[in-house]
Amino acid sequence: MYDELAASTTDEEEEIITELDVLYGDGQPYFGYERVINGPIMKASDKRWDTVDIVIRRGNPVPAYVQPPRFSKDGKLRIMQIADLHYSVNNGSCLGTAKSPCIGNPDTAELIAEVLDKENPDLVFTGDQLNGKGTGDLSYDSKSVLAKFAAPVIDRKIPWTAIFGNHDSELMGDRAYQMKLMQSLPYSLAEPGPRMWMELETMS
Repeated sequence: MYDELAASTTDEEEEIITELDVLYGDGQPYFGYERVINGPIMKASDKRWDTVDIVIRRGNPVPAYVQPPRFSKDGKLRIMQIADLHYSVNNGSCLGTAKSPCIGNPDTAELIAEVLDKENPDLVFTGDQLNGKGTGDLSYDSKSVLAKFAAPVIDRKIPWTAIFGNHDSELMGDRAYQMKLMQSLPYSLAEPGPRMWMELETMS
């Protein structure tokens, strides 16, 4: 009887809204969240503000776990470094390319996807995921930005990790929070260093 009751409530529990949050920009929501059906509460206005959405999380989605990659039988381990993405809340700007037209974050994600499919790495790591101050394309909400920066890697179920660059540190006191976010994304192998462990303990 208890087992039947537990089984009958599982689907219902998965539909219960357990979290409510705000998403800035037009990127995809953070893992496990979905936009409210009625659409954004505020649409972007060029050079004035970014799109604002209400997002919800149902149940308790668990990110996919992955074992750290190992050397193959022939002694090979392919690691891809994707550095200086500088993702922002909005679509961002394009730098160092002749592509025209060019839309920063979406075109970057498309390029990353192409390279991942070509190289098929065993592990991916990144640095400077967020854009810094004084650039015009800001990462003032790290959760909204981290929701999209690793999407091409996660979609391909590739283990990944990240290190902090100087721009990731420009949101004051935010690095420990960023680490917690990255650790809760699928296929993440991100781990804090000794000093950050202390910061994470104070957040628990």
